[in-house]
Amino acid sequence: MQNTSESSRIRDSSRELLIDVQLPEVTYAFAVSLSIDDQSSTLICGEPQAATLRLSYTTIWARQHLLNREFVYELDMPPDTWLVNGSRVTRFKAEEGEEIVQSIGLLPLKAGICAYPQVHVRVASPVDEVIVQTELKSQYQTVTVVDGIKSVTVALGAEGQLSELTKVVHAAT
Repeated sequence: MQNTSESSRIRDSSRELLIDVQLPEVTYAFAVSLSIDDQSSTLICGEPQAATLRLSYTTIWARQHLLNREFVYELDMPPDTWLVNGSRVTRFKAEEGEEIVQSIGLLPLKAGICAYPQVHVRVASPVDEVIVQTELKSQYQTVTVVDGIKSVTVALGAEGQLSELTKVVHAAT
């Protein structure tokens, strides 16, 4: 049987393991969000949708502050799922903390559950040792896209009342 002074000494001793890890220095940390302006959860295939892209950045983790304030964002999406009205690659200027708001036209091309387009940001003029980190807030968002609908069939309840119906989509094909 262990005596009490020995067991308290074992309990009081702490063990540490220190591992040195090199972390990359992030020069520009961007926060980006893409939202489709239509708040419904269902879109119609082939019907244009307005979307809003919001970008802002910080240099709080950078050791040195560069004067380069010109960037490029690129919309990345499967070409059989979304079509962009305009350029997929756009050059822009921004100051730290400033929010850039861009309107984008999207056209869903395929029915199903579609992920939002991805957005990548980089420095416009490549410079050695500049690391741009992008946090895409809408990275895991999806939307349901349906084929054009000619008619809707609704089931009536026992008293002739409509059963729960959140939204009726009308579209001509």
